[in-house]
Amino acid sequence: MLASFILAQTDPDDIQDQQPRGIDEFPEPTEQMPDSSVDYLPDIVYFADLSGVFFFAVSGALLASRRGFDIIGSALLAALTGLGGGVVRDVIINAGVPNAFASPSYMIPVALAVLLVYIRVIDSDRLRRTILVFDAGGLAVFCVVGTLIATDAGLPVVSATLLGAATAVFGGLLRDVVANQIPAIFNPHDIYAIPAVSGAAVVAILNALDVYEPLWGAVTAVAVFSFRLVALRFKWHAPSAAFGGTFAWPWQRLDPEPDDEEDLADELEDELDELDDLDDDPGSDSDDSDPDHGPDKF
Repeated sequence: MLASFILAQTDPDDIQDQQPRGIDEFPEPTEQMPDSSVDYLPDIVYFADLSGVFFFAVSGALLASRRGFDIIGSALLAALTGLGGGVVRDVIINAGVPNAFASPSYMIPVALAVLLVYIRVIDSDRLRRTILVFDAGGLAVFCVVGTLIATDAGLPVVSATLLGAATAVFGGLLRDVVANQIPAIFNPHDIYAIPAVSGAAVVAILNALDVYEPLWGAVTAVAVFSFRLVALRFKWHAPSAAFGGTFAWPWQRLDPEPDDEEDLADELEDELDELDDLDDDPGSDSDDSDPDHGPDKF
């Protein structure tokens, strides 16, 4: 009855005005938004983006192998590492559907990386060094590609630099967090973000000056890659969060810490050998029967 009463009190012309309009009655859009940025990337940037995905995906698959993951875990970690930075970049610049989901081609380098690690084409006796090399390659390529895409989206120099650096470091950050290890960007005995920010700043400034060429991008990527490897070799690090105490300049070296399980095992073995030498020393003052001395205390 209530519905009948409302309809009786309603003017038929008002009902007609409230009916949904057909699609032909709406005005034509003045500008067609892109489905994703992948259709508008220059070929050289597009293939560089795919190569960065491959480098990072290999580092993720190698870390999965080191952690003892199965093939599914390796594929997930490789995809998260290789595609994470690009997805964050595309979401921030509002480029539509992220390239990783808009184009199936971005899954090819991920699948290739997982396959090459699985069949041991990419392998090493010291997995950590191989992981770091491929991670440095992804860092170098992504800081350049991310900055180029950011500048093409109209971002100013500072914003493009930050977004380019974020593109480079976010995949590695996700990889380390998921694999339950300290992210490289937060490692006090390492330099990770500084090479990425430096390379992104160079590309952004060259673009702002309208002098950027693909050759400069390649040179910048090689420089970032070399900077990262040299920093690892000589254990360069950034100053600590608080002045004083353990403060050191980037070229100064802190006391080295074990980088992986093998170094830690060697150090523990040396300590055990020293303890055995003390036990065999007839001049030692320790007494095994004394509860405050000797190996029983350990």
